[in-house]
Amino acid sequence: MLDEMVKSPVPLPPFTDWTIEEEAMRIISAELMRNPPHAVLELGSGLSTLAMSCLAETYQFTVEALEHDRTYYQQTRDYLRKLGPMPGGVYLCPLTSYFVPWREDRKIAARWYDLAHLPRRQFDFLLIDGPPSFIGQYARYPAIPLLWDRLSPLCRVFVDDGNRPEDNESIEAWKTIYRMEEVKRYDTERGLVELRVPQFHVKQEVQNAHPKRSWQAGED
Repeated sequence: MLDEMVKSPVPLPPFTDWTIEEEAMRIISAELMRNPPHAVLELGSGLSTLAMSCLAETYQFTVEALEHDRTYYQQTRDYLRKLGPMPGGVYLCPLTSYFVPWREDRKIAARWYDLAHLPRRQFDFLLIDGPPSFIGQYARYPAIPLLWDRLSPLCRVFVDDGNRPEDNESIEAWKTIYRMEEVKRYDTERGLVELRVPQFHVKQEVQNAHPKRSWQAGED
């Protein structure tokens, strides 16, 4: 059980169809405990953000999460406050427009998190659990193109929902374009997939297509 691994000062929210599944969270927690990173970035926020934040203080790493939905952002932030001072935080990042590299030297239009106020730092652990698939085709594909220069060499990347056809196609595209290594596909209901950034990687050109920014990070 996750409760035996993650010690929280307050009860954590329950697992639901909208949260990461418990087995996937158990696997990720075990990996964080086995080999603690320096800086974790999560795409999407919620129960997984809280669980990782509980581990962060003990294992001395930071957790930062991006959330496009104001309601979920507020819920996560309120829970983090209940947990007490934690290394990291959650950012309110509305979706904006980009053109990102795709196969055969093409670019595709995508809506993804506005990164204007995400601190310029290197992350060595990335959990991709957002944005939700209903925002458009290949909703999670932009993660690697848009974060590529912020991911450290050999960064560990975990993708939830790897069994969904579009997410699986995104994974295959990352392996082709960015030479990412597929480390393991875990036997979870939704298909947790572990990848690794290569030790040497070349920065890709990404064009930001949004005409304006209407948000400031952490805005209430």
